[in-house]
Amino acid sequence: EIMKIEIRSINGSILFEHECEDNTIKKTLREAIESGVRLSRANLSGADLSGANLSGANLSGADLSNSNLCVANLSEADLCGANLRGSDLFGANLFGANLNGIDLD
Repeated sequence: EIMKIEIRSINGSILFEHECEDNTIKKTLREAIESGVRLSRANLSGADLSGANLSGANLSGADLSNSNLCVANLSEADLCGANLRGSDLFGANLFGANLNGIDLD
């Protein structure tokens, strides 16, 4: 089934949308990253991103609160000022990621 998924900013504007067969938020994020889309201030709260390849993503100021990031690849990602409150980072690869000002409280 063809499905369109939108990634919205914290203020509700559409940052990126992707439509494909059996689409998932992980596929949509990877497509956005590969297309060079800035995902700063993206609203990804509560998303299941376990095992996702988010290497090199610009997620500065993004809302990733209560997200499942287990075993996700966040190497070289810009997470400056991101909200990671309540997120599961077990086994996540954060090598070289910008973690300045992240909220883990």
